[in-house]
Amino acid sequence: MKEIVMALVVVLLAAGLTTCTDRSAGPNSMNVKATLYQSGGWDSPGVLSEIEPSGSCFKYKFVDTLLVEFCLTGNCCPDSNRFSLTHEIRGDTIFVTSADTARNLYRCFCRYVIHAEFENLELNRYRFICARSDEGGRVYYVESVSRFGY
Repeated sequence: MKEIVMALVVVLLAAGLTTCTDRSAGPNSMNVKATLYQSGGWDSPGVLSEIEPSGSCFKYKFVDTLLVEFCLTGNCCPDSNRFSLTHEIRGDTIFVTSADTARNLYRCFCRYVIHAEFENLELNRYRFICARSDEGGRVYYVESVSRFGY
């Protein structure tokens, strides 16, 4: 099953999710407002750091707005504005595609926190998928997010 999901994600990415524009498809995503950005430099705690640690770098809070923070790795320098981030919503799935766009100046890799906010989502449960277009579509996260934790 995991292989099927991974193959589906790679096919969808190859079909055009890696473009430079954000888009939403379907009737329940027409009014969605999304904001995605790198939260500070490497190893920044992020805005959701007060949420109980789960051992994972994926955290979310979903009441009215879906707030998601997750980690990506990249070269340690330069450490600001490393990633280009795009999103697409199709039905109950939110796809986030990232790419490391900065130069690799050192031989080290650091963890970066990515912050994403989605307003006006109509459904109570979504599948959140994040992949890297600069790493051949490598999938970093496939997570379920539910409003109020249900």
